Amino acid sequence: MTIKTQLTLLFTALVAVILAVSSIGIYSYARYQRADEFYNELLADAIATAAIVLRSDNLSPQTLQPFQRQMFKTLPFERIAIFNKQGKCVFHSGEQILHLSEYEQRQALKRGRYEVTASDTGIVVLSEYEHQQALKNGKFAITTGDTQKVVIPFLDENGNIPSTSAVTPPIADIPNIGNVEYILAVSSVDKIGLKALARLRHWLIGGYFSSLLLVFFAGIFFASRAMAPISGIRRKAERISATDLSTRISEGRNRDELFQLAHAFNGMLERLEAAFKSQKQFVAHASHELRTPLTTIIGQLDVSLLHSRSEEEYRGVIASALESTRQLNRLLNNLLVLAQTESESLKPLQIDEVLFSALQDVKQRYAGRKVDLQFEVTPDQEKYLVVAGNEELLKIAIINVLENALKFSDGRSTVTISVEIHKEERVILRIKDAGIGISPEDLPMVFQPFFRSTPSNEVPGNGIGLTLVKAIMDRHNGSATIESVQGTGSVVQLSIPAITT
Repeated sequence: MTIKTQLTLLFTALVAVILAVSSIGIYSYARYQRADEFYNELLADAIATAAIVLRSDNLSPQTLQPFQRQMFKTLPFERIAIFNKQGKCVFHSGEQILHLSEYEQRQALKRGRYEVTASDTGIVVLSEYEHQQALKNGKFAITTGDTQKVVIPFLDENGNIPSTSAVTPPIADIPNIGNVEYILAVSSVDKIGLKALARLRHWLIGGYFSSLLLVFFAGIFFASRAMAPISGIRRKAERISATDLSTRISEGRNRDELFQLAHAFNGMLERLEAAFKSQKQFVAHASHELRTPLTTIIGQLDVSLLHSRSEEEYRGVIASALESTRQLNRLLNNLLVLAQTESESLKPLQIDEVLFSALQDVKQRYAGRKVDLQFEVTPDQEKYLVVAGNEELLKIAIINVLENALKFSDGRSTVTISVEIHKEERVILRIKDAGIGISPEDLPMVFQPFFRSTPSNEVPGNGIGLTLVKAIMDRHNGSATIESVQGTGSVVQLSIPAITT
């Protein structure tokens, strides 16, 4: 399922719940208001009827009709009955006699007014649960049909009710309850109100489903518009390949989340493009560096086979080929180490021990050269010489820097190595020489693979030593920087985080 479909369905479901709650609330309130208003109308009709009947002797339903037409309206299916305190019906109006159960009479006497909505037109039958709820909650009202009934007691023959308030007080607040003389019951059907309520119900149901349909299609429209930029990003991304990384995603004008996504995607493409270009350059340079010694070896061997030579000449050819082979071997080893820098594991080790081991190897290759070691670490700082690293990789990095310092400086000059602790956080190794130096134009590119500055082209090498140093320092969360003045010398600084406990 697409995100667009999920958003549409989620939006539609949310609106459906809100509309359902709103519609049910509106309908419930309308139904309650209709019933309450019709109860009040029944109550007014009952009081008016009692005022006429109880103050007139021998008033029959037939003689009451002119008063009903002139003084108050006759409600649909209206039935009126007046009972004396013995429960005998002394007056009734309507096509059928309105029966009043003993329970209804008790409720009217107890509460001062009793209202009920029932489906039948005779006696209301109550369950034991309804009896208990009426006694427990102090109120009794059921809705099982359309006929609504009001039962009220009267204190005397003049039609005086126990309270003049529209809301009947509790039984304890009704005065002279024992003096009730009559109980009047009025029932009717609110045809107009029920019809309006039915229309409201139909409108709410129709409006509910119509609104949901409208919201669904509106959700599809807005979700499509919201997802349109993502579709554009997808189409652009499908056109990007390893051979063409120059395509960029349109970031738009709005600084929203889609802008941030497109901006991050373009940044990733720029990094990938730079990485692919660097890889192509690396492969091209590596191929050239590998081809040079191989071509030299093949050429020397081909020349030596053209005609017979003396033993001394053969020895010279073999020695030259051997040197080219060693150069090729060193290049291949460096490339292998460069490829393995990310996979080598790190463990705690003493950086000073690694430095001493690297110095020993370099002194064997460059016998007679002077290397000055300055250990600027106090006894209480020796614990910060422990770093998380790989001994072989760190040794290779130190050796490469030291060999460069020795190769590109005069044989009578001194190479200085200083060790110090910076803020009890990092171990700093500085290797300083007094060699030919690096020009300001070449200095930013010395860590690029196979790059060699102009003065150094005369010295044997393959231009991968400092690249390997930079990769090893990055693997150890460290850094490698170089400062140089052409004709004066260079200073290479290696910084490695110390393990602090």
